[in-house]
Amino acid sequence: MACKLLEDGRVNKNNSEAFFEVLEAGIIDPKRVKEKALRAPCRALYNAALQRKDVFSLKRQATLRLWQMRVINQIDLHAKEPEQVLRICREIRQGLMILPCLDPALEPPARSGGGRLGLGLGLGLGLGFR
Repeated sequence: MACKLLEDGRVNKNNSEAFFEVLEAGIIDPKRVKEKALRAPCRALYNAALQRKDVFSLKRQATLRLWQMRVINQIDLHAKEPEQVLRICREIRQGLMILPCLDPALEPPARSGGGRLGLGLGLGLGLGFR
């Protein structure tokens, strides 16, 4: 039902904060997404939220990108195809590289040509990969 609200465009800038609380409640225990029965619905919900991320504030969009690794990529890692796993590992690595370090002194220098390449270390991401 929550996924349908996103897909139908019923979630907008006016109610996105309340809807974000629903998404937040679903990720309280990220290990639950490993349960076979919950994989497809969880993936559909968080993927739909990422598709409509523009209705959320910038702070919430950053959290959605983190949840992409915590939920969608974690579920996709259960795939049986090796090429699927390699693609997901690349996505996770790329996501981690753009996250800032907790300690600004550990940040790598900015690259020429724009942007910096962060390491995202020490964030306590709790990705649930155990």
